[in-house]
Amino acid sequence: MNENTGWFDRRLSIGNIITIFVVMAGLFGSWYQFKTDLALQAAALLTEASERARLEARLVKMENERDDTRDRLTRIEVTIKQLGDTSDRILRAVEK
Repeated sequence: MNENTGWFDRRLSIGNIITIFVVMAGLFGSWYQFKTDLALQAAALLTEASERARLEARLVKMENERDDTRDRLTRIEVTIKQLGDTSDRILRAVEK
C-alpha cells in the first residue's frame, strides 16, 4: 500500500519539525508582543485619564479664581460709583 495516497503526508522530516517549531515560536512571540502592546496601551490610557483629571481640577480652580476676580471687580466698580456719587454730592454742597 502506498503511504502517499492522500493530500497529507504522514512522514515527518527534520525540515517539517523545524518548520513547525518556527511557526509555533512565531505565534507565541506574536501573542506575547500583542499582550505587551495591550498592557502598554492600558497604561497609557490610565496615564491619560490621570492627566485629564489633573487638568480638569486645574481648570475648575482657574474658573473659581476667575469668578472671585469678577466678584472683586464688581465690588470695586460699586465702590467707585459710590465714591463718585459722594464726591458729586460734596461738590454740589460746596457750590451752594
